[in-house]
Amino acid sequence: MSVDPRIYPTVMELRAVLATDSGRYALWDRAHFPGIVDYDTWEREPLEDVDVERHIASGHLVPINIRSDGAFAFTLRLDQTGSPAVSFEERRRVLVESEPYRFVTNGNADLSGLEHIADSVRSDGPVATMPIAAGVYEVRICLMDYDDIATRTNDHPDFIVLIGRPSGAGQRLSVDSFGD
Repeated sequence: MSVDPRIYPTVMELRAVLATDSGRYALWDRAHFPGIVDYDTWEREPLEDVDVERHIASGHLVPINIRSDGAFAFTLRLDQTGSPAVSFEERRRVLVESEPYRFVTNGNADLSGLEHIADSVRSDGPVATMPIAAGVYEVRICLMDYDDIATRTNDHPDFIVLIGRPSGAGQRLSVDSFGD
């Protein structure tokens, strides 16, 4: 986790490269998925779109649905007192930004491929975790375009996930992160 107080005085960031074989990522809190300990118990919860939609409506899961397997770079940006934003340079690189999702947490912002959702997270596993004050947040997902940069670094993520206080703008309920 890195924080640059000169640029983001109240903002925390977590950067991670994560893989998925399900074509879908999610921001979630393990507290909302009790009893998921293996594939059989996972299959009963977030496998089908209808199940994912139920978790979205409850604020337990924010989908980052790209419908493509692989590994992608993420930046989680959290502002527990306001609304985080992308920088001026990042704004020029945003291909598309989601409408806001509601996220209810008991103390963790877990990010992973959908297939890694469980009731506990190993420190050496395929889940990036950021501690967060329990509460209700608004989440927006930015799909970024750095394809013109030959040598990409942590400063060039595929996705920036913005987590902040609710603005009252409503709640996106779609499994598809972007579009209608």
